[in-house]
Amino acid sequence: MDDREQGNGAQNPILQTVSRLHDTATPEGVAGLIPFDEIEPSHVVPAFQIIIEAANAGIDELAEGSGGGFDEVMGELDRVTRRVATAWSPISHLNNVRSTEEFRAAYGEVLPELTQFWSRVINHGGLYQRIRAFADSVDRSTLTPLQDRHLSKVVDEFERAGAALPDEEKARLEEMRIRLSTLSQSFQENLLEETAAFAHHVTSESELVGLPEATLSVAAAKAKERGLEGWVLGLDMPTVQAVLKLAENRGLRETIHSAYADRCARGERNNVPLIEEILTLRGEMAQVLGFSDFPDFRLGDMMAKSGQRVRSFLDDLIEGTEPYFRRDAALLEQEAQDRGLSPLEPWDVSYLVEKMRQEQFDLEEEALRPWFPLPAVQAGLFGLAERLFGFTIEEIPGPGRWHEDVQVWAVLDEQGTRRAVFYSDWFPRPEKRQGAWMDSFLTGGPTPDGEFIPHLAFMGGNFSQPTDGKPALLTHREVQTLFHEFGHLLHHASSQ
Repeated sequence: MDDREQGNGAQNPILQTVSRLHDTATPEGVAGLIPFDEIEPSHVVPAFQIIIEAANAGIDELAEGSGGGFDEVMGELDRVTRRVATAWSPISHLNNVRSTEEFRAAYGEVLPELTQFWSRVINHGGLYQRIRAFADSVDRSTLTPLQDRHLSKVVDEFERAGAALPDEEKARLEEMRIRLSTLSQSFQENLLEETAAFAHHVTSESELVGLPEATLSVAAAKAKERGLEGWVLGLDMPTVQAVLKLAENRGLRETIHSAYADRCARGERNNVPLIEEILTLRGEMAQVLGFSDFPDFRLGDMMAKSGQRVRSFLDDLIEGTEPYFRRDAALLEQEAQDRGLSPLEPWDVSYLVEKMRQEQFDLEEEALRPWFPLPAVQAGLFGLAERLFGFTIEEIPGPGRWHEDVQVWAVLDEQGTRRAVFYSDWFPRPEKRQGAWMDSFLTGGPTPDGEFIPHLAFMGGNFSQPTDGKPALLTHREVQTLFHEFGHLLHHASSQ
């Protein structure tokens, strides 16, 4: 760290995070977590410019060197690039969970710099030659299996990304990568803003017949926040699913379905031109890199290997399932006709499926909710992790939470060693992206002196919210999602 960075580190929580999690990482340092509550939009640009400047210098220095063993070449490459990743992870995370207009602006300002850095790394002729020379000269029998695989993967990644191409083609690739990152960010911002902007105000309770109490309570709270009487329905996933499955009002189902499906299809947040440009640039990039199309490039180092192989798999799947699809579609058409809902519309499908489930199997999905309060589901899940893997998971006091809904957990092994710390954040907010995901802030591991640096991670989603002081009651699908994301987290937490 240079003097300028040390000086800024006293005030900038992003630089403090890089110092604690990367430069001087210790078990105690990681236990201090990330001060998310202190990171402001004004911290993003100056911190990241310092990090990128140091990383570029580190890449140049590595490229200009010669000889050296695995640690001097591959280890140094990892140290330089992981430092950038460590700085970026809290910025990217906050853009997902606390995406204010000011933070999105700061994020958008540094995103091209990040993309340019990774493009420069992968297309740096001197760096590629240093790594290629090391790969060609090293005795692979002296490497551990992990080192050997890592070296092969890195060389392949450089070559697949165009490291051996002429300079003019590398320059074009960099232009396309930066443009693609900007387009993708604009796409996500449009989607977030369009989703948050929608509010369907209902003043008559008769329009909401069939909706569960939890949905009505959330809608009433949203109306109260806006100073309105009645209820306000948004496009968060729990509300959308509840309306489409349970609302008796067909017009309400159509309104919510259409608003959700048509997001960013027109108007000032129209994503259609962005999609078209993204597809065009992906196609051009693939051809510059020597592939026939983007699917072949994207899948080349995966099990599928090619777009055609995936297409064949899907064609076989369609052929095998089509008779059952047509059978079920006919049943739905008949159910719609019997209920006076013909012709069958997209906003009728979930509603009719739920009705048929109730009538044919005497199963009402909403009736399962009381069996799945979130605290009990988490306790049961953590208990399974202890029985199966010997992990104890306990909530810990954690500073730096970005929202009051966030919880912090420690994962301990059978010897009491802290293997990981993770955040959980399960409820929707206007400034939070949709979906459910697990992410990593830090990949820890054993140290030369026998200690263990805990992994640091996140898992979260957009589940049904708690209401009136009661815990959140999950749907069965939400329980499945929680288990799914926790599986990713266990993979990360158990890595050595």
